[in-house]
Amino acid sequence: MSLLSSLSDLDSLRENASSVNNITRSGNLDIVASTASGGNVPICHIVNFMPFSLVDENGHRTVYNEDSTLESGVAVMLAAQHLNAGDGRVVPEVAGLSDRCPIRFTVEWMDTEFIERTAVNSAIELTDRRLPEREPCAITGALRSAVSIPSSLITGLRGYPQVSGVSTSASLDDKNLYPLFGRTVPSD
Repeated sequence: MSLLSSLSDLDSLRENASSVNNITRSGNLDIVASTASGGNVPICHIVNFMPFSLVDENGHRTVYNEDSTLESGVAVMLAAQHLNAGDGRVVPEVAGLSDRCPIRFTVEWMDTEFIERTAVNSAIELTDRRLPEREPCAITGALRSAVSIPSSLITGLRGYPQVSGVSTSASLDDKNLYPLFGRTVPSD
């Protein structure tokens, strides 16, 4: 069994169900009909807006990892695995969660390149998806307020919560403009 087995198992389950139209939508969850589990599997697909690359004025792309974005991406995958498996080794309160809650989590990343336009285009593409494509349940990120501000306008208007652990601009406190934006750090 691989360390992140639930993620690949859920991806396979969803892909197989997609080919036979066994996916419906309830709120922001994909409901996947599964003969293996004997019922429906609700899946919350979390999309992470992270800067994995930088693009210079000549259009050359370089890998970006100064703010530990690659490590953060792995941490998100591990968190989803722990939620799916009810593994409480890191967060004891998660122990047994998979027995109490049927929702399972999958993850995806979108490279913001630290550019507002890139994040907005990603937010539009993401929120335009329709079944059988993988629709988001929620969005995490971005790493800069300047990127979270325009992307959360789109995600909020389209009914998807966006949560950032880094964006601190007080502008994001305006619930009229950013009704579904949240953060895990205080504003400036």
